[in-house]
Amino acid sequence: MNVNLSITHLAQLTGIVTGTAARRSATKEAAAKKFVTAFSERVGEGLASLSKRDILKTNDFSLAKMIVEGAIREADGGKLARKTDKPTAKSKPAKAETAPREAPKAKPATRERSKRDIMLDLVCRKGGATEAEICEQIGWKKCLVTLRRAAAAEAVTLHSEKVKGGRARYFGQRAT
Repeated sequence: MNVNLSITHLAQLTGIVTGTAARRSATKEAAAKKFVTAFSERVGEGLASLSKRDILKTNDFSLAKMIVEGAIREADGGKLARKTDKPTAKSKPAKAETAPREAPKAKPATRERSKRDIMLDLVCRKGGATEAEICEQIGWKKCLVTLRRAAAAEAVTLHSEKVKGGRARYFGQRAT
């Protein structure tokens, strides 16, 4: 079978015909066979034999899609109805009355502070904070890389002062 469309396009056309999600076949021949079978079942053998040659020979997916949709419309009496297992709106039984829904629960006004917020609050206080103080508060072993990233993301100017023989203290200033 000489087919010019790609496997993906054939799978998409098969999906249009069957009304289901497109499933890609392993080979172009298998995809073409699956499409021809589904197309013939959907629109009837007579109409399918006229259209499938045009569809399989074309290189243009848009044109092939138009031919497929036109054939389905003609077979379905003027509309492009999808084949589905779902019942239509007319065939659904009337719903029994249900109890009114409860109002959604209100979310708490305050949320738990994130570790990022805690780090930035510690360095922005008057005395600043050392890495050890920050890590103790948030429960991490190291935090400087995250602190620098958080400060950059939140527009906090970060600087450090190191005292001889002591640890560096980090100070932050929020942009206004």
